[in-house]
Amino acid sequence: ILSLLGVAFIVLKPIVEQGFHGDFLGNFLFLLSTFASLPYYFVLKRIIHNYSPAKLTFWVFFFGQLCFLPAVIWETQQPGYYFFFNIQSVLGIIFGSLFSSMLAWLMQAYALKFLLA
Repeated sequence: ILSLLGVAFIVLKPIVEQGFHGDFLGNFLFLLSTFASLPYYFVLKRIIHNYSPAKLTFWVFFFGQLCFLPAVIWETQQPGYYFFFNIQSVLGIIFGSLFSSMLAWLMQAYALKFLLA
């Protein structure tokens, strides 16, 4: 409930301040993504006792990467696309994917496994 209130605050703040202008679509998509994650938690709560949280997290990330693969292929084929790798970009990708995303999803799965509700 607390996270839903936070999302509602983020979505409704620009509407209250500026009306239905530019930020509404992005905020609506943010709200939609929040509601789209609900089925994930319901399914995860049912199957978390049969599989390890690490295994479930791996498969979530694996299928998530498969879903992004067509967009990555399309994006890299665009004219003017320039791919630049340096130590900052590599560290950013490692931090963003491993430490903030994967670790957060893994801890979330562990928490859901031991949640009694």
